[in-house]
Amino acid sequence: MGPELLPVEKIPVFIWGAVIVLIGAYLLWNDDVPLIDQWRNIALIVIGLIAMIYDIRRRLLGRK
Repeated sequence: MGPELLPVEKIPVFIWGAVIVLIGAYLLWNDDVPLIDQWRNIALIVIGLIAMIYDIRRRLLGRK
């Protein structure tokens, strides 16, 4: 099984953004660390949302 069977680069950015948001939300909910360390999880959620919005806007407005 070579890398040609796993076309990860063809997965749209909005799918990766949703996955990042889900991971960040899961870690935010279940991680038992102090609040100061939770900023990493909040950043994952924000970065995932920004990636989703960027890709969906680019797809709807056309590639420029």
